[in-house]
Amino acid sequence: MFKRLLLLFFLICFFTPLAYSVSVDVVDISNRSYAPVVLSELNNAKQTIDVAMYSMYLHSDDPANPVQSLVNALAAAQKRGVKVTVFLDADKNNNEAYWFLTATRLKPIILSVALSSR
Repeated sequence: MFKRLLLLFFLICFFTPLAYSVSVDVVDISNRSYAPVVLSELNNAKQTIDVAMYSMYLHSDDPANPVQSLVNALAAAQKRGVKVTVFLDADKNNNEAYWFLTATRLKPIILSVALSSR
């Protein structure tokens, strides 16, 4: 019985990816190169955008800040009818981002995540 289950598991794991393979484009978004790629995705979103940020360092006095551009794109997406949800971590200093998002009529959700080991 165990050998049959193991064989079935192997067949499923081996053949399923082949049956459902898709072609994707991969873009390196390490360091600061993430901003143009993410900005393009936000500007092209049609239905929903869900963002979860551990910390959002928003410097509203610096218009060249890439985070500022991304937040502006979120606000623009909402204005064109895209459902935008932003989750911010309560334990980080996200106050400026929270108030800026609220001023743009986005309603950020503050989450407090507690991790424990047992």
